[in-house]
This record gives sequence, C-alpha cells and structure tokens, in this order.
Amino acid sequence: MQAIQFEVTTDDGLPLFVRGWLPAAETPKAIIQIAHGMAEHSARYQWLATQFTQAGFAVYANDHRGHGETAVAQKMPHGFFADSQGWQKVVDDLAAVNRHIQAQHVGVPVLLLAHSMGSHIGQSYLIRYGDTVSAAMLSGTRGSTGPIRYLGQLLALVESWRVGARGQSGLLDSMSYDAFNKSFRPARTRFDWLSRDQSQVDKYIADPWCGFSCSPRMWRDLLGGLGFNDQRRQQNKINKHLPIALITGARDTSNDAEAGVRKLEKRYLAVGIKRVDVRVYADGRHEMFNEINREEVASDTIAWFNSCL
Repeated sequence: MQAIQFEVTTDDGLPLFVRGWLPAAETPKAIIQIAHGMAEHSARYQWLATQFTQAGFAVYANDHRGHGETAVAQKMPHGFFADSQGWQKVVDDLAAVNRHIQAQHVGVPVLLLAHSMGSHIGQSYLIRYGDTVSAAMLSGTRGSTGPIRYLGQLLALVESWRVGARGQSGLLDSMSYDAFNKSFRPARTRFDWLSRDQSQVDKYIADPWCGFSCSPRMWRDLLGGLGFNDQRRQQNKINKHLPIALITGARDTSNDAEAGVRKLEKRYLAVGIKRVDVRVYADGRHEMFNEINREEVASDTIAWFNSCL
C-alpha cells in the first residue's frame, strides 16, 4: 500500500487536505471515497483503508472544513465550516475531491463511504452529485429527526448570539455528546457511546483533533442540512438505480440505531430507489469500523462494494 497526501482547491479557493491509500495493483478495481464524521479526521481511517487496499481498492479521504489538517491549512478554528452556506460548501468539497479522483483514475468507478456527520453530508451529496458515484454506504446514519431538529436550530441560534458563531457552547455539547452517553452509565469516559473497544475510545480521547466542541454556526449548518435531506422532493433527485447500504450498531445512541436507519430506508424506497440494503450489528455502538468486531464489518463492507461492481 502506498500512502499519499495532497491538497485540492475548493470551489471558493480554499485548500482541502486529502489522504490517499493506493493498492499494490497499478489499476484499482474501484475507488472508495470516504467522508468522515464530526470532530474527527481522515487519519483515523488508515486501518480501514489498509483492508480496502488489500482487497484491490484505492481509498481517498479529505479532512472536512473545520477538521484536521484542513482547519490548520485554512487557519480556521476546528468545529467551524464557514460564515455562510457552510453545508453547501462542505458538500461541494466532496465533489471537488471526486473530480480529482476521476481525473487521476479515468474510467474507474468511485464508491462513497460516509460515516456519521459525513453520512448526512453524503445524503446531500447523493441528492446533488449522485451520478458521480457507483454505490454509497452510509454508516451511523438516520432518517428524519422530527421536531427535535427545530429545537436544536433554535438553541444553536441562541448560542450563536451568546458565545459567537465561532464560539464553544457547553449547552450544545451537553445536548449531543453527553446525551449520547447516558445509556452507558456508569460510563468510563464521556465517549463510551462510540465503541465497546476501550482502546479505540482512549485513542479518540487522546487525539487533539477529535472530540472538540463544534461551533453554534456549524450546528446550525448541520441541522439545516438534515432538514434539506429530509425533503421528499430532494430525495427524489437521487439516482434510482444507485445501490445504497445503511449500516448501524444496534446501540448507536446518536442516531436512534435501527429505528433511525429504517426511517431512511423507508423514505428511499418510497421515492423509488431500487436497492437499499440495511445491516444492523448486534450490540454495536456508533463507530462500527472501530468496534470490537471491526474485521467483520470491514469484510462485509468489502463484500457489499464488490457486489455493486
């Protein structure tokens, strides 16, 4: 496996940091483009990328705006997308990376793997740019959040006034990270909801680019994106012949676990998408690719992507 790093210029002229992992074969069977989650970064996917490259895939993953190396290069705070249109910009960023991939690997199919917040970015991506990928797997995702989204948007707006659009809000942290952890009391750490594998949780906590507080502006962007994704008229724009997989842990408290993905499955089938596969892992938490059975999950993912080629 060859690991590479480079930058892609976004549509609004900012440098976007990208990692790549290339297989030994000169021509990969397909490209897997990864969209990571909130308050993490692309380097956390190296183990998974190794599994993919050994199976003949090339892998690319960018650090989103406000995350990892991209935040450093853009001289922006971690946990902040943009002053305006942040959700649209982070979705467009995936498209910029996709164009680079397509130019480097002409004629090779691109497959999207999107996790957590990245899966919601991925849902928007499928609406706007779905014809640029041949299949999509959404991990740690969900369908409609219902009225709670409106409350979240209101609180994020109030917190923007109180601490500033780029500030840090203990209230918003409590409504997210702390709420997700309640089901695992007495909890060993604040992030037990991520995985049953304590070593993976400890790595996350020790990583300075993980688990940070996200700004009120970013929460507003995310919640607005969820509202966009929930619109039937937007979901109807997704390529009906695009294979989509939805995977979750049965104890993923951040996304209502199976109930959350079943809502999304139902909506996708209702708008005519022909293939929507759901996999729920017993006792799994939010990060199935960092769970105690991650070898099984990686193997299943490879098998599913192979079935789409």
